[in-house]
Amino acid sequence: MAPPKPQARKFRPQWGLQFALAVAERDPASGAPKTVVCLMCRAFERDETVGAKRRKPKTRVQRFSPPWRPDNMRRHLEQQHAVRWGEYQALSEGEKRVFFPTNVPTLVDTDDADDAISTNVMTAVELLPQELLDLEPSAAVTAVLGQTRTFLIDRDIVDELVRGVLLNGSNGDRRGSSGNLAGFMLQEAEEGEDVDLNEARYAVHVDSLLQLNMCIRYISGGVSFKQAIQLIGAAMEGTPDLGDRSRLGSAITEKQVAVLCRVACSVNLQRIKDLLASGGVWAFAVALENGKNAGSPYLDVRLRFEQDGVLHNVHLIAIAIQEMEMDQQSDELVVRCLDVVAPEWKTQLIGVCCPDGSLNSMPQCVREIMDGLAQDCIAPVFYDSNAGQQLDRAVQKACGVVFDELFMTTLMGLTGHLRRQRTLILEMQGDTCPKFIDGSWQSVVKAMRWLVTNRTRVIQHLEARRPVCTPNLEWWITVIVVTSIADLVEATLAQLRTPAVSSSLATHERECLTKLVADLAMITGAMGPLLASQFFSISCDDLVGGAFALNRGAIVSFMKVQGNFASNAMDFLLQNQPATAQVLVDATGSFVLSVLGRIHHHLVESSVTSHRSSDCAVSAIPAFLPNLLCNVRHQDFVAVMKQQRLRLEKRFSADQIEKIEAQHRALRRVYQLEDHIRQRLDSLSTSASFGEAWQDGTFGDTDCRLLRSFCGALASAAPDVAKRAATEDEFALINWRKVPFTQSLTDFSLEAILHAQQYRSLACI
Repeated sequence: MAPPKPQARKFRPQWGLQFALAVAERDPASGAPKTVVCLMCRAFERDETVGAKRRKPKTRVQRFSPPWRPDNMRRHLEQQHAVRWGEYQALSEGEKRVFFPTNVPTLVDTDDADDAISTNVMTAVELLPQELLDLEPSAAVTAVLGQTRTFLIDRDIVDELVRGVLLNGSNGDRRGSSGNLAGFMLQEAEEGEDVDLNEARYAVHVDSLLQLNMCIRYISGGVSFKQAIQLIGAAMEGTPDLGDRSRLGSAITEKQVAVLCRVACSVNLQRIKDLLASGGVWAFAVALENGKNAGSPYLDVRLRFEQDGVLHNVHLIAIAIQEMEMDQQSDELVVRCLDVVAPEWKTQLIGVCCPDGSLNSMPQCVREIMDGLAQDCIAPVFYDSNAGQQLDRAVQKACGVVFDELFMTTLMGLTGHLRRQRTLILEMQGDTCPKFIDGSWQSVVKAMRWLVTNRTRVIQHLEARRPVCTPNLEWWITVIVVTSIADLVEATLAQLRTPAVSSSLATHERECLTKLVADLAMITGAMGPLLASQFFSISCDDLVGGAFALNRGAIVSFMKVQGNFASNAMDFLLQNQPATAQVLVDATGSFVLSVLGRIHHHLVESSVTSHRSSDCAVSAIPAFLPNLLCNVRHQDFVAVMKQQRLRLEKRFSADQIEKIEAQHRALRRVYQLEDHIRQRLDSLSTSASFGEAWQDGTFGDTDCRLLRSFCGALASAAPDVAKRAATEDEFALINWRKVPFTQSLTDFSLEAILHAQQYRSLACI
């Protein structure tokens, strides 16, 4: 009979303290340690042998697994950590428990992917200081697991934003809301004490700081509340059972997760309010970004400011994109948030920008928000008035007249068919019909323009194959007419993107749009803009739209001048299909009048508000990097200072304002006189980051820190800088989707994710 197989040696609890080890992985079933790591490797570099060849220091953490060999553990310490090991052996048990620093890295680096610890579900070993990771509960471990925290939050943040905005707009999801907020206690004043209720504060108590940090970490990864419950439960499986002193061992509920997220949002908003009220931030900008990292689109309203030479980009509120018109509600929501976190925002707000590059890709409510904020400020703000956005929106809405379901179905089928015809593509030397994006008139026109250019060859192919998607004559005429008008519109858009040379931006935009209206009216035969009295002289058969009128005969003439194909097709329809021709003429006329009417309406509105808009908006952001400032004439810099005088006087003394101007003169002087300063500035790229360019704010012996503070606010309003300042968290996918049929502009679960992502970074500012 074979002798019994010897039982495998178990990991002894005393080895953890004896050999400075920490459990990194346990068996899910038995809870027995499967992998332990060397705390010496985590906390300190390995010793170098005197006289040996110098090599790159090893950063790999030594790991031990069954079969357990104490001699291997001791040999590793003697060979790799001889000095520290000698010190460690001479300590008592209590001293060994506090031997390692609290900032020991919590993740194990390994080259073996099979042995790597999963980071999808972190264990409690990664969240506790490493010197406390003993195999038996100790007083230090108990103290950490039992840590609590109390935060003081201003009353208006809790009542107006947390309860009034975040929770009332939770899409019917009551997880985050209640009449009396759990854990929020309003500090009561003593009897007879004269206290302003607006300055009262809530005391927010958290029973477990560790649980709060774990919740924030998991929610910041974009998981849902239910997923966070599972992750926190799995992470706490390896923690000691502390009985009544800690409730971490009990299962956390979805309501508790919501409460912790509510605390995180409150703390973040309080931190933002304190930062904007500090003397280090004299002005800030609002950045409106498209949130494309979730299942549903949203508008991310962020605040950008400079402090101590660093540009910060923090989340304020997210607006869920709705199909309904939400322009006014969105503007009111942003103003409501600013009234709380920045009571002096009408003085401090210096700019509104869209880091995504173009307003064309932004929701419609963005323009209303930008205009509303700019008009409420006491001094001009930097933002792109962008008449091109208004023109783009006007044409997009006008295209809805002709881009009906039948038209788009035919276009989609035809482009799809042509893209699959390899023989035809080879005959056309690889010229493939472009794809188009439904909902973008410019993308649709691009495909239509290709069809017009290659119409003869395409029609020959369709006549030979006779596919189901073969369009009729009226469809081709619509394509030709819309493409002709779109050519004029796109030429105007190109002119609007060209900087004005001899006139102001507003004048340049008005001239471009006025010329477009005149050109469209001339080629289509439209009459207008008409006065109210002139409408009485219009024929009853004429089409009317806005301030313009269009005769049906003029529409037919406009169609026929588009070429022989369009002329012959119209003649055929008028003779053989008069009803179809009538519908086509009316649709084309409505499209032309819609374009003209919308552009003219914008011109009238801009004319009425021109006296105000010229005072509330400035489009060109001046130079704010030192390598550009040194080439700016001082009188031009003083003009910029004068433009911001009202804001500056609210935050700076008269002497400090004079000092800013003096530092600009000093910067120009040191650039001209000192070669090493000139070489340093000339080596900088014009697209360099703000922190890289300014560094500590000194150039040689010249102190320019006040100048840096002034320029930091200008930089916060620059769209390209805002785009470069985006963090990696913003590009991570998050598990959020808008609740169907809701009309709420805010969502608590979305706010929880976005605020959790910036919780740690805000605490470090």
